[in-house]
Amino acid sequence: SRDAWFAGYSQGLVAVSWAGFDELKVPTEEDEESIRSFKSPALLTGAGAALPIWGKFFVQARPSKLEDPERDLESSFVREKIDRRTGLKAKATCPEDAVYEEIFLPDTAPSAECNIH
Repeated sequence: SRDAWFAGYSQGLVAVSWAGFDELKVPTEEDEESIRSFKSPALLTGAGAALPIWGKFFVQARPSKLEDPERDLESSFVREKIDRRTGLKAKATCPEDAVYEEIFLPDTAPSAECNIH
């Protein structure tokens, strides 16, 4: 409990924060002043000590308006309605409960249409 870590990320930025005791020295019985002022490192946690540091850094490091992640998704991937039973492109005649939307890399979506419905 003498080291507290927190790691987080967002759109192209990863940050890790650490809080802790470089040299943990437990007071000896002869040093009464140190015994009175000694605080146990057991109270040190990632959420209690390292997360606030990470949060302050991230607020400064990230621009106030982040890009919409869906925008990147829309431009890089293809959405297709797929028939669950066949794994092929759904047609208008496929039952609604058998159709779901899937995301594909460009040129990897099935080209054939459902051959059951």
